[in-house]
Formats: sequence, structure tokens, C-alpha cells
Amino acid sequence: MATIKDIAKVAGVSQGTVSNVLNGKGNVSSDKMLRVEAAAHSLGYTANEKAKMLRKGSSNIIALIIPNPQDRHYVDFQISFTAFIEAQGYESVVYYSEDNAERERSLVEQIKASMAPGLACFSSVGAEAYKVYQELGFDPANVLFIERKGGPLWIGFDYAKAAADIAAYLRQCEVDSMCVVTEEKADNDETFIQLLREQYPSLSHVRTNLFNRKSKLLSLHESLPPSCVVTTHPGLARVWKNIQQSFFPETPSRLITLSTLNTLPEEDFERYELNYRYLGRKAAEQLLNALSSHQTSACVLPNNGFRTWSKSRMEPCLLRVLLLATPHSSALQHFAQKFSRETGIAISVEIASYERINEVLVSETLASEYDILRIGADVFSWDAPKVLRPLDEIPYSVDSVFTNLVEGVEQPYTHVRGRRYAIPISPSLQVLFYRKDLFEKPMYRRIYQETYHETLKVPSTFNQYNRIAGFFSNAINPISPIQYGSTLLLGKKPVVAGTEFMTRYFSYAPSLFEEGLPRLISDEAERAMQDILSLRHSISSPQTWWTEAAQEFANGKTAMTILFSNFASEFFGKNSQVSDKIGYSMVPGCRPLLGGGSLGVTRACRHPEQALRFIAWMASEPVASAVALFGGNPITASTLTNYEVIEAFPWMEMLSTGFTQALGQRTPSTNCAPFNDHKFVNLLGEAVWRCWYEQVPIKKSLQRAQQVYERERESFIR
Repeated sequence: MATIKDIAKVAGVSQGTVSNVLNGKGNVSSDKMLRVEAAAHSLGYTANEKAKMLRKGSSNIIALIIPNPQDRHYVDFQISFTAFIEAQGYESVVYYSEDNAERERSLVEQIKASMAPGLACFSSVGAEAYKVYQELGFDPANVLFIERKGGPLWIGFDYAKAAADIAAYLRQCEVDSMCVVTEEKADNDETFIQLLREQYPSLSHVRTNLFNRKSKLLSLHESLPPSCVVTTHPGLARVWKNIQQSFFPETPSRLITLSTLNTLPEEDFERYELNYRYLGRKAAEQLLNALSSHQTSACVLPNNGFRTWSKSRMEPCLLRVLLLATPHSSALQHFAQKFSRETGIAISVEIASYERINEVLVSETLASEYDILRIGADVFSWDAPKVLRPLDEIPYSVDSVFTNLVEGVEQPYTHVRGRRYAIPISPSLQVLFYRKDLFEKPMYRRIYQETYHETLKVPSTFNQYNRIAGFFSNAINPISPIQYGSTLLLGKKPVVAGTEFMTRYFSYAPSLFEEGLPRLISDEAERAMQDILSLRHSISSPQTWWTEAAQEFANGKTAMTILFSNFASEFFGKNSQVSDKIGYSMVPGCRPLLGGGSLGVTRACRHPEQALRFIAWMASEPVASAVALFGGNPITASTLTNYEVIEAFPWMEMLSTGFTQALGQRTPSTNCAPFNDHKFVNLLGEAVWRCWYEQVPIKKSLQRAQQVYERERESFIR
């Protein structure tokens, strides 16, 4: 087998240089990197990871012990736990104990031999498992016990509350006898069972394991079956239901299970939900914090509880809905049909272009053809009072919807001069997406350092953004591995180009207005325009819409793109070349523009209460998270702890604070009369078009836009 010495000889460099290159250290010239990598490849070199580990004194492994890979709650936990661990640069290795204490001891010995610094475990050893782990060489701060309390470092759910909630629910259902089915080693269930027994003294308890579930539950059914069975996870519930349907269909029992959180509806039995993906994420964070701080802690996570998709029947009617063509709208259309089936209200959805929607919004005649309209954040203050009915005029309270919204979302998407006109349904923000694999490759980092004498990193300014865009563009840098460094949207209508200008302007100044007039004759405005023009040789050609820019990035042709987040699901289409290579960050300057929009009830709607009920249903849990999973955006705070959604679209987590950072003031005053934001952004876009397509000097183009605004000022403000 080839050695470092062999590579050094072939590459014509020192062994130390080879070692630095193979270990990803950046203190080697790009020329030597290329020679070492070529030599290693030609010699078929494979790194000896075990030798590396022995030299270091520990491995990069974080171990996880779960009872089995069959039950979904363990799988959900594992997915989020390993995703976070690996994102922090560790390797995650999973072991299966089969809920056998002796097997668990053996696995811990293996883990210790692998020199793993820490592990997490659903332990079957008992309440003082940490003592066993200490004997095997693990400090208490190195072992996190999950749900089953085995030591001072612990995380789990609130089983006392789960018992109280289920008992209260069953009292309403007038249940007279109950059996609880649990795993044999799940000692966390004791509190749960004890509290249920206080409400149902005759409660029976059956313990099972992976191998005897079917036989034990069959025996239970052969005796007098209880009126209600409560299981501690869906795997047990499915066995009970299969036995009942196969052999005892004439004696059905109510079936309730503790369950992992289901983003999509599953109506096979009643579920009290616990968010195991969230548990996995928080457990990973807690273990890594303990490893670095050497401090132990216990953490109890909130339960999600009973969540329901169902809506009661309503007075039949037809609701006509107009939506913008986005991935979110396609998902919403499917859920609208579910609402129709359950309530008897027919929903007719029309998905239209941006131009068509704005045409409808400015025409009372066209708007009257619809019951529900999608209205964008950019035109909300101007158009909402004209075409939408204020929510306080509709006899249905939606206050509960607003209590769970993502922070920063309500005001810009719902209010005009203190009144609510709509409910946020697809709020979005601009996000910088980049090719993480290119930014992290030592070769490109070294070449960039040699060329520009600075580190290749995610740009925090547009000066850096343009420099990196040039570096990754073949037209400027022939060694770039891809064709283009960036996308740029100039649109079919100037309003799209106007957003590109504002994105850059707000990286330099917090407001586009001063004393009621735009600040277009300013250094900040000129720099913003120059930032756009500097991309002329770093793009393929200007895109017309965000879907087009998303597709170009997904095709692997571009190093960076700035998109509204509700278009980013395109990155995971069937033809995507970048689905596993995406990095994301706030836009340079950290003042992203708001995008997306709201749904409101038109003034012409003949069934306003039914219309508002539908909108509120779409914006509430669990529907809102399910829509987000199909390419929407987080509306509710609950979505931001739903890691089935977050792991599919990880940048959504960043939006938890992003809406509060969208602070660029693009109107004359926050307290003035409604402002025609759409028309103003179109004016900015016309200035961009003149510079880009007609080569008009920057100052001249901006001065013209300023003059147009001052001359037509009254048409911008109602």
C-alpha cells in the first residue's frame, strides 16, 4: 500500500507537505496541492483512519444506542440526532441493543474501544446505568440518557402531563376500563402509568418486547378486552389493531397511542404526539455541550399532545381562490381538497402569474370574481384596503391563529393602519444560497487566498459577493469548476430588477427615504447599482423570475444565488445536481427583503365566514407544517421545531429570527397613508434596466428616477 513517503517522492514535495494536504490544512500552495492530490490518486493511496485516531488519542465518533431500527420513534430520533452531530463535523455511529442489558454493556465496551468521546443511549440497564458506564470508562458528562433516566445527563418528554391529558380526554369519552401496553425496559413509563392509575384504579399493565409483542397482545385480547388500550408507541398500537381486526372484529376497543409527531395526517388511531425529531436535535446539542463544558443537566421537552386535522361540516358553498404560481400554492391546492371533503365547502383554486394577480388587485370588477385573494407583501398596504374585507367585520375569531405565528410575520402581512385585513399564508425572506462543497474545498480556498489575499468564506458584503462570483465564473477565471458565479434577476417587468437594487441598497443604508423623498441621488444608491452592473460577466443571462434562478442553481451551473425562500424547494427537484451541496446564510448586509404573501377575504365574497375559516385552517397547526413540508414556508412557530420539515429545508430554521431582521425601510414613513410600493419598486427597476440594457450612466439613471418620483409624488401615496 502506498505511503506518505511514496506520495512525497512522486509529487516532489516534503512528507510534511503531503501530510498537510491529506489532512485538509490550508497552509500549502495550490500548485503543491494539485501535485499531491494527483500523486495520491495515481498511487491509490487510502488514509489509515485508525492510525490517525491513535495519534490523536480519541476518535471523531459520537455513538448512539437505540433499542431497534424498526419502531418509528427511534428512527425519527436517530435521523435528527445524527444529522446535527454530522453537521458539527463528527461521525455518528448507531448501535442496536434490542433492549437487552447485557448486549448494551457489550456495545458500550465496543464504543469505548472505538475511542468515541461521547454517546447517547435509550438505556435498558436501569436507573443508575451511569455507574455501569463509569466502570466501562465513561464519565457521567459523556453519556446522555434519553427518556429512560439512567444518570445526571438526561433528556425526555413530560410524561406526567401526557398522563393527565390522556386521562382528561378519556373521562370525556366515558371510558370505564383501560390497559396500558409498554416496553419491558422503558422505566420512564412508570410515572405515566402511575398517574393514569390514579384516574383508573383498575388499570391493567402489559409489558412487551420486540419479540413477544404479538403473543402477549393476543393473550390480552383472548381475556376480557378493555374498552380502551393505550400504547406507548405506534408499533405496539399497530400490533393491537392488526390482532383486533384479524381475530376479534366484533369487540373493538378505543385505541390511543403515544406517537412521534406526524407532519402529514395519519388517521389509523388516535395519537398523543411527542416530537422525537425535536428530541433528537436537542439531545445532540445537549450532549455536545456537555462534552465541551463537562457539565451535566436534565431537560424536559414540551409535548405536542392531541392534534387534529378534522373540521366539522359547514353550510355548503363554493369558494373561489386566486393564488400566485409558487411551490407553496401547489401544496395548498391539495390541502384545500381535504378541507372540502371534510366540511362540504367546495374550493375552486386558480393559480396565476404575478402579472395576473396584480391585474386583479387593481380592478374591483375582476376582484369580485373571487372570494379569497392572495396578496403580496409588496402591494399589501396599497391594495388590501381596496379589495379585502377587514377581519374584524367577519363574525369568526382568528386570534388563536396569530398567537402561534413566527416572530415578525404578523405586522407586515396583516395590518394596514391598525386593522387586520388578511392572514399570512406564505411569508418568505431573501436567503443567500451557495455551493457549500466549493466554498469548503481546500484547493479553491487556497487559490482564492493566493489571488485575493483573503479567506474564501460566505460573503457578508456585496463587494465580497461580486469578487467570489467572479472567482467562480469561467469567463473571468478559467479554472473555475462551474460556469457562473451568480444569478441575477432583471425580470420581464422592471419590478423584479427593483428588488435586486433594494437588496444591495439596504446593505449600505437602512432607509430608502429621507424627509419623504427617496435617497436615489446618494453614494449608497450608486454603490447598489454598481454592485448589479459588476455581475455582467459572472452570470449566464439575467433571469426573469425566481423559479428560473432556482432551477439554474439546482442544475449545478452557479455558485451562489439570492432567492426568496419560498422558491428554494426547487433545489430538491428530481433533476437537482446540488441537493446535498447547499449552504445558506443571511444576505450580505443582513437586511433581507420580505416576500411571499397573505390570504384575505374579498369585499365581494358572499360567504365570508366560511372563507375565513378556510384561511385560518390553512394557517394553523398541523396543516401549516404539512404545507411547509411540500415546499412552503414556516408560518407557525411550531413548524420551526418540526425537524421533518427543517431537515428537508434547513434554511427555514434561520427564518425564526429572519423576519425581525428585515428592517429596510422602503416607504416614506411607517405611519403615513398607504404607499404604492409596487409602483415605486418598478421605478427602481426601470433605473436598473436603463443602466444594464441601455448603458445609461448610473448617476443619470438614478437622477431620472428621482425626478419621476418628485413629479408624480401624489400617485405614490393615497
